[in-house]
Amino acid sequence: TRLTTVPLKTPTETSSISTTTSHDKSLTKTWQIIFHTANIPSSSFQLPQNSSIGATLKFSFISIGGEDETEQYEIEMKDFPQHFKSGQHDSFRTKLRNIGTPQKIRLILEITGNDDDDNDDI
Repeated sequence: TRLTTVPLKTPTETSSISTTTSHDKSLTKTWQIIFHTANIPSSSFQLPQNSSIGATLKFSFISIGGEDETEQYEIEMKDFPQHFKSGQHDSFRTKLRNIGTPQKIRLILEITGNDDDDNDDI
């Protein structure tokens, strides 16, 4: 098992990558990503209940030298309301294409929808 820490969008959050597999030459690898949210209230990511706003966290791993990248894994934030709160570690495990030891992680937070019901956008 290898462990690498890489920065996220803010200096108060970090992510760990843990890779495990029985055969390094296999086509897929079990990847685990752990989000460590700092112990400050502003570092929590919570969507309002019954909101029309959607959020999807997408991540992929990039190989050493940047010549190869895994497919994206998507996490629908509404499906995990108990996750991404201040002071906790959230772990996600998935199988993605084996690219060897990753050097970087690509994180994309995609916000969709509009929670503005005022009709004042005329």
